[in-house]
Amino acid sequence: MIAVILQADIKRGNPQYNREHLLELMKEGLKYNPDILILPEMWNTGYVENIRELADQRGEPTVSLLASFAQDNEVNIAAGSISDLEGDKLFNRSYVFSSRGELITSYDKIHLFSLMEEDKNFTPGGKKAIFTLDDINWGLLICYDLRFPELSRSLVEEGAEILIIVAHWPRSRIGAWRFLVGARAVENQVFALGVNRGGREGDMSFGNSLVVDPAGNVIVEGGEEEALLKVEINRDIVTKARKEIFYLQDRKPEAY
Repeated sequence: MIAVILQADIKRGNPQYNREHLLELMKEGLKYNPDILILPEMWNTGYVENIRELADQRGEPTVSLLASFAQDNEVNIAAGSISDLEGDKLFNRSYVFSSRGELITSYDKIHLFSLMEEDKNFTPGGKKAIFTLDDINWGLLICYDLRFPELSRSLVEEGAEILIIVAHWPRSRIGAWRFLVGARAVENQVFALGVNRGGREGDMSFGNSLVVDPAGNVIVEGGEEEALLKVEINRDIVTKARKEIFYLQDRKPEAY
């Protein structure tokens, strides 16, 4: 399984530019012959005051755009997340497409970042996302979800072998980001793919997308700038790790 992470530098409040730019990056990513392309959080608009005016409407035009790209290029896409307006409710929503262009699942961010008043603008999701691509079970989280280990654990209990965490995580808290992505990988004996946006926005910078294996080894990591990160994921490593010491089976939840 070859995954290509798009650590894209987006333009806040400019969805037309961002759609065109992400398409160009996705095309560039095809040179690695990926099985899956993974985008960052809120790549269509970023976080802006007039977000309701700029957001997608029930997934459009993003869904049609990426479904066609997935089908035309026979590649799976975990489409990060976008601001998506449905009626009068605004969601931080992720979409996943198969290499046949099928919409596999959508996921609305459950944990909204109250420090930045995300909870005052967005509606939280009410269900988690676990899905199958190429016979592999995946779990999906969006940014702040990473800080709640019970969500990751529940995805793994339902069979997830790979966790994708798409984010808009500032470098001022990058230590926590790296630590938490690694923790979710090790404590659940899975691969964790932390997909952050790149570049700068005002006085904030982003980056440090990384992939961590079940033993806590960082396989690949980006810097601050926009980048395409290729990583080969071998699910046999998950099987091997759990065969050597499957500590999830030693849990005693009745005592917690």
